Amino acid sequence: MNSSTDALGFDRVVAVLNYLVGSALLLAGFLAVGAIVWYGLRMATAGGDATAFSKAKSYLIKACIGALIIFGVYTIINSIGGAADTLTK
Repeated sequence: MNSSTDALGFDRVVAVLNYLVGSALLLAGFLAVGAIVWYGLRMATAGGDATAFSKAKSYLIKACIGALIIFGVYTIINSIGGAADTLTK
């Protein structure tokens, strides 16, 4: 059976997986940026409370590390996908 006429051809499965992974990474990126903004505001509004400031700072650092990981994974996946597309054509 030809893969172009097959309902669940390899190209279609790869396209669906690419869409799902891309959507998940996009959502995770939005959440990471939102966390960075939220904890940045929490740091700015901590006033003189050293405990609240240090807690917000800790979460802000974790959110930044998470954002770097998310954007790094996105870059790696797109690089591998671009190389795979080049090799298959």
